[in-house]
Amino acid sequence: MPRCWIENFINSNLATLHTGDATLNFEQLLILSINNALQNSGVDVTAADTILILSSTKGNISLLETAEVNASTKEQIGLYSSAKKIAGFLSWPIRR
Repeated sequence: MPRCWIENFINSNLATLHTGDATLNFEQLLILSINNALQNSGVDVTAADTILILSSTKGNISLLETAEVNASTKEQIGLYSSAKKIAGFLSWPIRR
């Protein structure tokens, strides 16, 4: 049941953000949530002291159920890959 709620939330809000087909549902949900949180926060995401910490117990693990497991899938499952896509979409500099 939660999956339907998530899909409805993403579909009803995603058109305004234009994330493109390269983002997965997990990443789209994060982009929408982060964008919503930042809209009224006054946080400067380009400031040197602002970072994105992405923590999840599952991440894109659902790819193992729906995609062929290969090098690309393994890369997409990693949270670093999602964090990089999200940072790029939100125009955050990527720091290591």
